[in-house]
Amino acid sequence: MVSFPALQRWNHSGSPPRRLRQPNSNHSRDGTWLTFYANFAQSFGVSNGVPKPGQPIFAPQKGTQFEGGAKAELFDGRLTASLAYYDITKSNILRQSLNSPFSTPIGEAESRGFEFDLGGRIDENWSVTATYSHDDARITKDSDSSGTSGNKGHRLANVPLDAGSFWVKYDALGELRGLSLGAGVVAVGERQGNDANDFQLPAYARVDVFGIYRLPVPGPQLSIQLNVKNLFDTRYFESSAAFDRYTNLPGAPRTFLVSLRAEF
Repeated sequence: MVSFPALQRWNHSGSPPRRLRQPNSNHSRDGTWLTFYANFAQSFGVSNGVPKPGQPIFAPQKGTQFEGGAKAELFDGRLTASLAYYDITKSNILRQSLNSPFSTPIGEAESRGFEFDLGGRIDENWSVTATYSHDDARITKDSDSSGTSGNKGHRLANVPLDAGSFWVKYDALGELRGLSLGAGVVAVGERQGNDANDFQLPAYARVDVFGIYRLPVPGPQLSIQLNVKNLFDTRYFESSAAFDRYTNLPGAPRTFLVSLRAEF
């Protein structure tokens, strides 16, 4: 996977998505299934942005990634745990200029950190999922109009140093078979509001819940689902525009979503 966590992983989702892994398998003597992997990749892509009048066309974005980790399956495969370390560097990242439709490039940024995932089924009814990430994303090369080092060494805007989530799900049996209930907490640490690091977006924790009922009818599998995001109507900021302290995206208030699904 060739990506840059600070720009792609935190896509206003509130929690880090799982990473692509290509492990090699090995079985330990005690029956625990353990896998290890490592990969190296380079990327090359177009810089999508409009330069200021008189500026040359932006150079393409280039990236380098190293990633390695391990994954274990415990308790006869009912519980899975994984730990990954990554070091990703990307050049020619663009930022929108203040009060204009034009962009300016950052010289280079690096994202270095680790992720831990834990998930599985405790028994026939209960299952859990937990994630944690530590991401030190910093600008490693930069220059401003005066020729100084600009924001070199600063934290990259909108990237929390620490973030995680914990979910628990209950699947009913017996007369209530087909009913599933779940709840989770998403926690995001303090983030820098811009690359100059002169203001911060505060940390927050949000609670989400859901319920699913699979209708016992013949034919296609029908299910109705209710999701409630931000159950306690917590006020928080998802992100900033990264060029001033006045353009910030607030998190959605308590939101209800009902859906009907048919599986053939």
